[in-house]
Amino acid sequence: MAVEGEGKVIFERLTAKSGSLAATRTGTGEFLMVLVHGWTCRRSHWAGQLSLLANFGEVLALDLPGHGDSALTPPKTPTITGFAEELAALVAEQQGGREVILVGHSMGGAVTLEAARLLDKVRAVTLIDTFVI
Repeated sequence: MAVEGEGKVIFERLTAKSGSLAATRTGTGEFLMVLVHGWTCRRSHWAGQLSLLANFGEVLALDLPGHGDSALTPPKTPTITGFAEELAALVAEQQGGREVILVGHSMGGAVTLEAARLLDKVRAVTLIDTFVI
C-alpha cells in the first residue's frame, strides 16, 4: 500500500503468521524500504530517520513478533530464522512487485540478512551494528 501525501505517517497493524504486527508507514516510491529493530527494541527507535528515508521511497518500520506493540506471541520458531521467515512472508505481501531494501539494527540485521535470502527483488541489505551468524 503506497501512502499518499508528503510527510504523512500511517500507524497500522499487519497480519503475520504469529499474529498482528504493529507498523509505521510513510513515503511513496518505486521501492519499499523495511526497517527492522534489534532484540527487545521497537519500531519507534527508527522515528528520527523516517522523514529523511521517506524522501527516497516508501518506508515500513515494523515491530517484530513479541516486541513493541506487536502481538505477544513470538514466531513458532523464536530464532533468527523464525523471525526472518515471518519478515519475508510479510514483505512479500507488501512489496507489490517492487524492489525492497532491508535495513536492520543489531539482531534485526541478522533477521534482514536471512529474510533477503527468501525474497525476490532485494535491491540492498543494510546492517547497522549487526552481528552476523
